[in-house]
Amino acid sequence: MNYLSKKGLPSVILLLSIATYPLMAQQTVVAPKKKFPVELRAGFTSASFDTPYNDENTPSPSKAGFYIGAIVECPLSKTFYFQPGLVLISKGGKLDADYENDRAITINGVYLQAPLYFAVKLPLRRYDNSINFNFGPYLAYAVAGKTTYKPSGSNTSLSFDTFGDGGPLNRLDAGLGLEFQFELKHKIVFTLGSEMGMTRSMKKEWISGTNDLVANSTNYLSVGYKF
Repeated sequence: MNYLSKKGLPSVILLLSIATYPLMAQQTVVAPKKKFPVELRAGFTSASFDTPYNDENTPSPSKAGFYIGAIVECPLSKTFYFQPGLVLISKGGKLDADYENDRAITINGVYLQAPLYFAVKLPLRRYDNSINFNFGPYLAYAVAGKTTYKPSGSNTSLSFDTFGDGGPLNRLDAGLGLEFQFELKHKIVFTLGSEMGMTRSMKKEWISGTNDLVANSTNYLSVGYKF
């Protein structure tokens, strides 16, 4: 997993949560009028792998993707919330090393994902805004994907199904996610998130028969609006 995914971004999210605490009031967040608001969000991802093709000094290159979905906010109290959702998210990564005389391998996967996060909302002083910290598991299943590569000595790229019989990835993905949010007027939500896969994403035959666990690692930024 690249440095940003494995160490950097989750640490940044935790530091932001600590740093913003002095800005928060001691009272609880004023609950929005709608009891179960739905947030529609969209953004982009930066996805990569922890792969034996790249050593510790050369992290797996990341690739850009998209993120779109809906999150339901279920209040447990005035401060704590349960946030289930359904999102369509682009994952995968790049293999920067030669594999069976091929090069420039880009692996794309599109997953239908269900995050099951718990949220803590802390209000900002004198404003009807809040800082939110979300954490929890997710479960995802791949619905589409394409892997492209350029054989050595060729200028033409070839492609095949990422999740087919000869494809590199398994369809099932599960792991843990962490989010830092700024919520404006209980309507507009800016989210910085990071996910760490806990299941074997890449098939064993694509990692030279070793037993290494290669998992998805995804960072994302999104903007949402609550209805």
